[in-house]
Amino acid sequence: MLTNVYLGTLYLLGDIWSRTVPDDITAPVPKYQAIWAEIKNAAKEGETVGPANKIRAELVINYGGRDEEHTPLPWIDEYFNTVNLQFGDVRYVVLGVGRRTAHDLGDWRVVINHRDFNDSSPRVSRMDYERELLQRPHAQLRLNLLQVTSGRILRSFEGEYRWPDGYGRPTMAF
Repeated sequence: MLTNVYLGTLYLLGDIWSRTVPDDITAPVPKYQAIWAEIKNAAKEGETVGPANKIRAELVINYGGRDEEHTPLPWIDEYFNTVNLQFGDVRYVVLGVGRRTAHDLGDWRVVINHRDFNDSSPRVSRMDYERELLQRPHAQLRLNLLQVTSGRILRSFEGEYRWPDGYGRPTMAF
């Protein structure tokens, strides 16, 4: 289930997004304004819930009849673009990132993490910042959780995206 959507500061530790900076890091760490969603493998009444393995996140934004698909999204505190969720586990997926550290400049992106479990290039950044969040007053959203092994959508969450003035920060609600 999608339990919450957050708007706040995330830190980029190499290719890993984090909500905190470890105490042993003394060098400056880039920080960004970001939007992220909390995903929990939770019980549903009347259904058996077990582990969900190799889960990838996809954000679909409909800008007036035209869908833009963004996948695979990065997960917070995860190096790869897939996660395993045991029953009760909580993970966070990054939905949008302000490209500049000043939150009022209006350049927001959907970040793509191209690093999967088969990637053997640990020193090469695989984050892709080319997908711009378009400055539209309103758009429809869908966050899909994809199961890589089966190739099916495990869960889909409908929502909306708002950015009425094109400056400041956009909002996403599911």
